[in-house]
Amino acid sequence: MRARGEKRATARAWPQGTQRLLWCALIAACAFALYLQTAGFSFVEYDDPAYVTQNPHVAEGLTWKSVAWALTSVYGSNWHPLTWLSHMLDIELFGMNAGMHHLVNVFFHAANGVLLFLALEAMTGYRARSAVVALLFTVHPLHVESVAWVAERKDVLSTTFWMLAMAAYASYARNPSKARYALVALAFALGLTAKPMLVTLPFVLLLLDFWPLGRVSDAVLGRAPGVSGGGAAGRAPLTRLDVEKIPLVILSALSSAVTFYAQAKGGSVRTLDEIPICARVANSVVSYAMYLAKTFVPMNLAAFYPFPPRIEPAAVIVSGAALALVSALAALWWKKRPYLATGWLWYLGTLVPVIGLVQVGKQSMADRYTYVPLVGVFVMLTWGLADLAGGGARAKKAKTAAAVAVVGLCMVLTYRQVGYWENGETLFRRMISSTKNNSIGHYNLGCVLQAGKDYDEAMTHYEEALRIDPKFLRPRYNLAGILLSQGRYDEAIGHYKTSLEILPGQAKVLNNLGTAYFKKGDLARAIRSFEEACSSDPRYKEARKNLDEALRARETLVLRLEGELERARRNTRDVQARLEAADTCRSLGRYDEAEELYRECLALDGSSERALKGLAVLARDRSRWDEALSWLERLAAARPSDPLPLYDIACIHALAGRREEAVESLRASVRKGFSDFSLLARDPDLASIRDHPYVASLLGSGQK
Repeated sequence: MRARGEKRATARAWPQGTQRLLWCALIAACAFALYLQTAGFSFVEYDDPAYVTQNPHVAEGLTWKSVAWALTSVYGSNWHPLTWLSHMLDIELFGMNAGMHHLVNVFFHAANGVLLFLALEAMTGYRARSAVVALLFTVHPLHVESVAWVAERKDVLSTTFWMLAMAAYASYARNPSKARYALVALAFALGLTAKPMLVTLPFVLLLLDFWPLGRVSDAVLGRAPGVSGGGAAGRAPLTRLDVEKIPLVILSALSSAVTFYAQAKGGSVRTLDEIPICARVANSVVSYAMYLAKTFVPMNLAAFYPFPPRIEPAAVIVSGAALALVSALAALWWKKRPYLATGWLWYLGTLVPVIGLVQVGKQSMADRYTYVPLVGVFVMLTWGLADLAGGGARAKKAKTAAAVAVVGLCMVLTYRQVGYWENGETLFRRMISSTKNNSIGHYNLGCVLQAGKDYDEAMTHYEEALRIDPKFLRPRYNLAGILLSQGRYDEAIGHYKTSLEILPGQAKVLNNLGTAYFKKGDLARAIRSFEEACSSDPRYKEARKNLDEALRARETLVLRLEGELERARRNTRDVQARLEAADTCRSLGRYDEAEELYRECLALDGSSERALKGLAVLARDRSRWDEALSWLERLAAARPSDPLPLYDIACIHALAGRREEAVESLRASVRKGFSDFSLLARDPDLASIRDHPYVASLLGSGQK
């Protein structure tokens, strides 16, 4: 079928069937040439665990139980049973061989390129132009994420059914029948069960009725009858074409409703309080323009683009002006160059479900969202530049050279981009280097490094993730876990407490907080935390086990305390017995008794460092700042050359909100030799003064 207003070349060096086959082979070869390297790649620690490696239902392979789960589950905030079934089939065939999972994605991508070529050629009658569009689709760097990421199987799989639906629609447009329409509907329905982004297909089919199928009546288009040919079935009123799409629109509506339910149930939909509507609209406008910019200059691509805390008005104005200009040109030339209107509306319309007006997740945009939308842009570019170049042998050579150059450049950039998906570490390091303030990137890189036992660098990235987003719980939880394993109990406790302030009632956090208190020797707080964990989740066996252990330890301590108190009563001058009894009372939460015993120790030995520190800690824990300072000042006087009491004084001032006093005490501590500046960066007590110029200089230079 010939597109309106276009001419087909008649001279052919090869038979039509052979040409078509060669183009299909070239498209598939390009796909495998770029992505065959993924056969040596691993899974990445970014959605792949949820979709494959740590999903027990998928790991079962194809069983009646797993199939039933796939059909009914909204796991991962999505209902896409066909995607789950494809992953299960991979497990059945290849086990956890990551390379084979990757190659299945590559196969679907190659098939999508071939199907796009065949569908466009069938609709337009232009083989070379259709092939160039398909090649751009196959080799463009923006599509790497959809192919090289195992978890994005849903993208390539659903697009296969999109392309099949397009090809079936081309056949239906030539010769309408219920059977052909049923094939369109079936392909569309299957695609929706792989990924709901296909909901815009009915809209795209209506665009294709306008161009290249030419099914819209002359009266609607405002032209004289018979200006250009359409399908064999002739042209139809727009209302009839609309009605024709109603069954497909119903499928879209059902899929949209199920998807919104699944995403809302999974907690993925962001509220208007989190991201106001004005910010969403602004981000949508900028994202439309950014996708176009990255289409022409595909640099600094990342698997996650953070939603910016503020969108500059200038960026919105410039982006909006660019979009308005292209829209105006497409509208101006809609009769003379109808492919511009179809391609542009294809691009705008197919991005609507993921442009962010209904914000799902924390990203501002994503490369994978362009997998289908960019087809419209490629059509605009290919047909537009071909028309501008004109006909003739010289023009044909120029067009061929330009196509080869663009496809070749894309292949070079894509091959490099694919390499970043080799493993989690390469992916997340690239993510961080390509974007700013990417808390997700730092968190995920921290997870990879922690799994590799590189705890110091992992902590650095967790801390950076928290600097960017202090309410991001997962890096805080992981960071606290490392601190706990290293015996840095006070720091771990600080992070667990902050986590509970952000989201109260987290059973696992409460359990780990109890563990930190238990190992620190604060048995009373440990028991209280374990009890809260059990109350929050009565089925949490680990918390119950820890609580039982803590209760047994308390019984042992109570017996030990009786012996220590008996020793102290027998010898009224025994400072050591009183110190031990005081420490035990503090661990048991008997703070008044502990304070009394520490004071008795000071009455016997006025310079007892252990008693002074114990009294300071008791006062600090009960927010009696001035009292804590008085005990620490006595301790500093007893140890005039020791910088640590002055450091502790700085911590008390910081907790009390006395910034300048805290900094002055810290200066005094440094003058006396304090040099562990890494402690300044991680001590939760000093969080309120880290932005002070003096403290920042210590953290930055590592010197006094």
